[in-house]
Amino acid sequence: MEEKRTIETERLILREPRESDWQDIHKGGNHIEISKNLFNLAHPWPEQEAKDMVNLSIKQIKEIGDRQYFFQLKKTGEVMGNIRVGVLDGVGDLCGHVRFEYQGEGYMEEALKPVIEMLFKCNVVKEFTAYLFEDNEKARYLFEKFGFEQKLTEDYVVSKSNGKNHRLVKYYLTKPKWRKEIFKKDRTLL
Repeated sequence: MEEKRTIETERLILREPRESDWQDIHKGGNHIEISKNLFNLAHPWPEQEAKDMVNLSIKQIKEIGDRQYFFQLKKTGEVMGNIRVGVLDGVGDLCGHVRFEYQGEGYMEEALKPVIEMLFKCNVVKEFTAYLFEDNEKARYLFEKFGFEQKLTEDYVVSKSNGKNHRLVKYYLTKPKWRKEIFKKDRTLL
């Protein structure tokens, strides 16, 4: 299987970021319910920081080989979330978000599933990791649904958006665990 830079799902197009995406990304990240679960977003989030984040995403693809997928709704073209996979020594570190008004509709699951599958099949990564705030129940539920295992850490991070101290939970997923979980749910991917 060849690694793709654009992925289409039933409702989404996942693609590399464009400079013009900053407004949609700002709209999503500037919501307190989103920024409170991310390490580095202040609330309110200045527009210039959103522009800088999009430009940094583009630069990281070119310079260090990060995989960045901004996902947009097929029916409107609106960017409503992103997934970043930083790859180092075969480990893919995941992060991302879905705009608050689209949460609970399965968009992150729809976007994340083909990214994980492709990067495993192309042997880009042998394991995925993600660090989540312990109280981010929606994200934790999704990662556990995908078969990620958790490990509580002794690390705490202060959220830039609300100043709250959050305990970190490390999630990790190996290829054999993914295959086992996905086989239980969807034999068409095998």
